[in-house]
Amino acid sequence: MSVHSLKRRAIFWQIYTIVFPLIGVVAATMEILWIILLFYDRSSISVRLSIITHALAITALAMWWFYRRTRAKREMTILLAGDDASLEEQAAELRIGPFPLRVELPFFFMPVFFALQMGNLVRGLAWILTVTFSIVVHELGHAYAARANRHWAHIRLWAFGGLTQHHGRQLTRAQSCAISFAGPATGLVMGGIVWLITRNADLPGNWYWVVNDFIWATLFWSVVNLLPILPLDGGHLLQALAKNGKTAINVSVITGAICIVLSIFARRSFMAIFFVVLTANNLQHLPALRRRFTM
Repeated sequence: MSVHSLKRRAIFWQIYTIVFPLIGVVAATMEILWIILLFYDRSSISVRLSIITHALAITALAMWWFYRRTRAKREMTILLAGDDASLEEQAAELRIGPFPLRVELPFFFMPVFFALQMGNLVRGLAWILTVTFSIVVHELGHAYAARANRHWAHIRLWAFGGLTQHHGRQLTRAQSCAISFAGPATGLVMGGIVWLITRNADLPGNWYWVVNDFIWATLFWSVVNLLPILPLDGGHLLQALAKNGKTAINVSVITGAICIVLSIFARRSFMAIFFVVLTANNLQHLPALRRRFTM
């Protein structure tokens, strides 16, 4: 097998390990929603919904079986391909203003997934550009706030959105809070300005959707980002203010669980999946923190 073929296979397996859990979470959430509807609002269950829900569950199970059966082959392929075939290496290195910007391939998975659901090519492409722009603006808020506090910052666009990493001298609690709040604040200000300018405007078809999507991506996600759930910005604010990491994790888990329930009752499946992933991630850290604070 050639080196290039080996690298392509390694990248395929790494993408598979990202996509498979996402499909599994979506399938599990849809099955839960389907069961809730079965008991409380059976009239809302259509044949199409049932077919899609159960087909997705079967697909997730098949992918899980395939994942288990090919474990040794997958791990050996990734090992032989080496670091050059890692997804982190399949990235575009750019600069935006004074900050390095790293755009990784998995960043586009989620925007493209939603764009495909829209059934309109122009709106789908506009959605991808809008989401990318709003995330970059959000991260620039963090980066400039870090720079104002004499920190070196760089921006990374990865599978779960944007991430601004900064390094430098020790920060005070107020400075850490200011850097965490700067991202959502930038989104709220920019989204608010666009909303004020366009609220009474008579926009043509596609422009209406572009503006509407931008306002949603900036205002709504800025508010969601301020929820006290790690690793959202609100979670980092809580972490900076809390006396220890255990408090931040506990509050994150409780808030995440509440948001899951509210999302399910509001029939917002994507938000339910989003909070399930965050809450599961925080639950993984609880045992280690308990051992640390009981020793």
